[in-house]
Amino acid sequence: MRGSFLYLAAFGVHFSLLVAGTFRDTAWVLGHGYTLLPDSLENFWKQTERVTEAALGRTLRNSNPLRQGVVAYTYSSGIEGAYMFFAPGVPSSFKLVFEVHNASGAVEYDLPRIHEPASAVRLSTLLDYVGRTEYAPLRELMVKVLTYSVWQRHPSASTIRAILGYIEEPTPAEARSGKKESYRVLYAYDFTFAPSTDSDTP
Repeated sequence: MRGSFLYLAAFGVHFSLLVAGTFRDTAWVLGHGYTLLPDSLENFWKQTERVTEAALGRTLRNSNPLRQGVVAYTYSSGIEGAYMFFAPGVPSSFKLVFEVHNASGAVEYDLPRIHEPASAVRLSTLLDYVGRTEYAPLRELMVKVLTYSVWQRHPSASTIRAILGYIEEPTPAEARSGKKESYRVLYAYDFTFAPSTDSDTP
């Protein structure tokens, strides 16, 4: 009897977190005007997102044990990507551009590269996670890992500036009036590398 109660309690907690995660991700998409729903509902969806953030412990301090426990559980169980269980991922239009500075003073520009069509979806989702990450050191670390792969293609680079921006799409009403998308820079990181020699292994 006790075992059944514990099982039902654990299931209830898991299901509640799953529902909260699903509503949060869905509310985020709806609150940013990515659908054909009326713009007047965006404030309602943003408020819904804030409520679900509180239910998931995201309004607590990063050092709070309850928040850390809930975050660890939602990530390890796959709940953090709950929206993707019920609908195709709808990643935001984040874009990462690399400004490669060579020791000679030359400047080149590069983009993250993919080798398979399926990788494009994964890269888009990854950039969405990077762009939505609120913890600055983690966000910088993820960008640095992506920048390292660019340095491997440009081993003579001395500095690489990674620029993370956002393509802001017009709402349906704005698009009907002729407004085009706009690009907004969110973060820029400068990473310094020692130029490799022929004997170096990147």
